[in-house]
Amino acid sequence: MVNASEIANSLRDLLRTVPDLLADMGDDSERIFCYHDRYPANVNLSQAIHDMPSPGVMIVWQGRSLGSFGSLEVFKHRFSVIFRAGESSLQDDPPRGYYTMDKALWDGIPGGAGLPMKYQAVHASCHPMDPYSISRQTDAEGVDYWEAQISFTEVGDE
Repeated sequence: MVNASEIANSLRDLLRTVPDLLADMGDDSERIFCYHDRYPANVNLSQAIHDMPSPGVMIVWQGRSLGSFGSLEVFKHRFSVIFRAGESSLQDDPPRGYYTMDKALWDGIPGGAGLPMKYQAVHASCHPMDPYSISRQTDAEGVDYWEAQISFTEVGDE
């Protein structure tokens, strides 16, 4: 079984090279980061979402499950990719923000790679990401953000 933090870090590193996503972050790659559970410092994901920068992208491991790939039993690692958009003008038409961040996660082309994210082997021990869903969420203060729920299937049991 692959250490999920390695997958998260690899995803972060690839997303930091997607030009459109980086532009949405004001060219600040540090705004694309991982939330790693660490007791006692990182034990409250709701607080971390509340405190994340705007714009920002946070990658969070949400767990794993046993899945199948053909006749093999393999692990599937589930992640959330949390998006907070930056300020936008009402004159921006069409608006960018969440729309372009979502497109960058699926169709963005990491620097020099030639293949969109949906076809990228984010980690050497995993297949490219499975098709994902994205939906609106609301934090404790009533501020909306978007969460993509993605998963990676391991190539085989390590």
